[in-house]
Amino acid sequence: MIKNILYAWCIVMAVAITACSEDSLTSIDELNSTIYDPESTGNEAIDSQINAFYKKYGSKILYDFQSSDLYFGWSSSDVKWYVPVKQEGSETYIKRMVSFLEDDALNEYPPAFAKKFLPYRIFLVDSVCDNKEYLKSKLVKVLELKTHGIVISQVSKDMDALTESDWQAMKSSINTALLNSIYTAVGVEPTDFNASSEVTFMIDLLEDPLGEFTDLEYSCYSATVINANPIYVEDILYYIMKPSNNEDFGHYVSFIMKTPKTKIDRVFERFPKVKNRATLAYKFMLERAETDLVEFQRNTCPDDPLPVDYFSR
Repeated sequence: MIKNILYAWCIVMAVAITACSEDSLTSIDELNSTIYDPESTGNEAIDSQINAFYKKYGSKILYDFQSSDLYFGWSSSDVKWYVPVKQEGSETYIKRMVSFLEDDALNEYPPAFAKKFLPYRIFLVDSVCDNKEYLKSKLVKVLELKTHGIVISQVSKDMDALTESDWQAMKSSINTALLNSIYTAVGVEPTDFNASSEVTFMIDLLEDPLGEFTDLEYSCYSATVINANPIYVEDILYYIMKPSNNEDFGHYVSFIMKTPKTKIDRVFERFPKVKNRATLAYKFMLERAETDLVEFQRNTCPDDPLPVDYFSR
């Protein structure tokens, strides 16, 4: 619903400013339920995978498009430097990126949730700068657009050199774009939730005296966060970095939607401040984004569901 409203608004605005901008939405929307026609493109494996992604999430992955389709903003002055995906030999990298999106970047959220908020268009490119002209310092892996879309770069042989840390950073950026689409739709960020965080820079390493939670879980819960970026040295947890506000909120949203009631109860019992922050996150999503996270949890964990009134007791 919210995604449809945003996209409709984008179309209305595009029509309204045609007189002052040469940009336009001209991509292959005529195919309706598909993005590419495998029989005409000759890339059956890639295009079938992309069409299946669209059917699941309602977002269009585009790797072959006109420059005007990239439509970075509301005027031709808001153009970014980019290099399109090289057509020859790119099939492996396109497939790998689509698989990464579905199997890794979005797996924190139930498909129905991602479908509701994922940006409408996902452009795959070789390189992109958050700048009109090329500047090495402005190269980015993920760029959010003002038109309910995102650009993902390094869909090229550069992908072979990406480290696990690089992939995690890309996943974080994609999830940030998803959460930012929520804030864009409702026009406000969860300020009460953000203000309730007690982390400053790093999270102290702690061991659960009851042996119930892992060191990472116990350290995070004690610091009033659900998850954070752990740094390991030779398989030993060395330190834990504070998540950004956006990541912090995203982890709470995911935790509520994907965790069985038994574990949620136990975490809330031992860490009341986590319960308080989860309640703030739940209420923000319910009141501002018209999204009931408990409903998603009941679908995700049918064998151990939360009561429908769990956060209103």
